[in-house]
Amino acid sequence: MRAVRQHLLKRHPDLKPLVILHVGRTKAPQAREPRAKALLEEMKAAGQFFATPAGSNDDWYWIYAAVAAGERGLLVSNDEMRDHIFQLLAPKFFAKWKQRHQLKYRFGVGGLQFEYPPPFTTCVQELDCGSWVFPAEEGPWLCARRVPAAASDASGAGVAAGKTGTREAGAATVGVVRQ
Repeated sequence: MRAVRQHLLKRHPDLKPLVILHVGRTKAPQAREPRAKALLEEMKAAGQFFATPAGSNDDWYWIYAAVAAGERGLLVSNDEMRDHIFQLLAPKFFAKWKQRHQLKYRFGVGGLQFEYPPPFTTCVQELDCGSWVFPAEEGPWLCARRVPAAASDASGAGVAAGKTGTREAGAATVGVVRQ
């Protein structure tokens, strides 16, 4: 917990970390060790720690805090939250939010390692003009857009230049362009 907190404070000085634990975890033998106890006290004094009450599910507290943190907020957790997503009113939107805000971590040979969310959504997107954008992990993205039938070449493959057609264009072909 100390290493994660130090990483966040160093890399994101504009963000304020908040650690949320169930009160039972604060009374566990590991939490009573001098170093752990000092860390919890330090975080409490800095307003960076919250213990959820007995009998409540701490997951809902940290999910709420992470979403309420806004667009730049990060959730540091390896929890996939599968058991909560189905209980939400808008699970599709939460899944998209999670993809953009969840920071995962692991302890490897080189110590603590972080897996930051990608800077863009990794799902296929449809633009207002009817074009489709396919994100690539590296390099240019693929863009497929409708081309009116009149703009097609003799092979019928379509020309991906000029004004794109619309969904209602009827006999439109699809032109593919690398952006």
